[in-house]
Amino acid sequence: MNNNPVSNEGLSANNNNMILSLNKRVKFLSVFISIGIILILVTLALAAATLGVVVNRLKDKPIDRPSLDSEYAESIQISDIMIHLNELQNIATNTGGNRAINTIGFNQTLDYINNYLSFHTNFKVATKYFYVKNFILASNSILITSINGVTVNRIFSPNLSIAEFYFVQYTRSVNFADYVPISVIPNEGCSDNDWLAANSSPNGQVALVKRGIDATQTIVIGGHSDSVPASPGINDNGSGSVANLGLAVALARLFETSTYKKYKYRVRFCW
Repeated sequence: MNNNPVSNEGLSANNNNMILSLNKRVKFLSVFISIGIILILVTLALAAATLGVVVNRLKDKPIDRPSLDSEYAESIQISDIMIHLNELQNIATNTGGNRAINTIGFNQTLDYINNYLSFHTNFKVATKYFYVKNFILASNSILITSINGVTVNRIFSPNLSIAEFYFVQYTRSVNFADYVPISVIPNEGCSDNDWLAANSSPNGQVALVKRGIDATQTIVIGGHSDSVPASPGINDNGSGSVANLGLAVALARLFETSTYKKYKYRVRFCW
């Protein structure tokens, strides 16, 4: 049994030591918790970023997308096309609802295409001005065909159940549930035999007709950049305009690489 008295100073010192030790533990625990929280936040941020990249890639390249077997085709991203379409929609929305010829919307459409090409490609960009004439049919059109020696006067009629040809003022809207295949037409597509000899029937497909092997010739890829007065023209022909723009930008990028083989033809994109 210890009969030595314990002084108040001794108790105070012990209490202070206990408080200091407790403070150190609290500080250590706080630092440990803070580091843990930071690591969790960093992990979540990395996971979110990774998920975002995966989602964007899945959007740009659907799982069921067929192999296009073309570096040029694979370099075109749907997300880029959608950006251009949204820009055309914004132009129409802010300029009276359309991008028809002789309107501010049409001029802004040309400015957008011109500026985008100038900034993102090293292509020579030029604007040519010409007069656009409107016309009205004075009488029914005449179409006479001669195929394999048989001459036929085709029927022109607004009654599409009997008409063999007619003019269309506005194109119909259409939704594609899947990719539209391409049917390559052999030779120059100038005879029935060329079309019948296609590897897959061109019925319901996009026909690709290759013509000419003269390296002095020019490949022209075009699509009209205006809309009808009644709509913003995102389908007719905004889709064609931005597809044309996507093709031009993608080709310019490929030409800047050392591995992509240069074409022996000139290429001209027109809007």
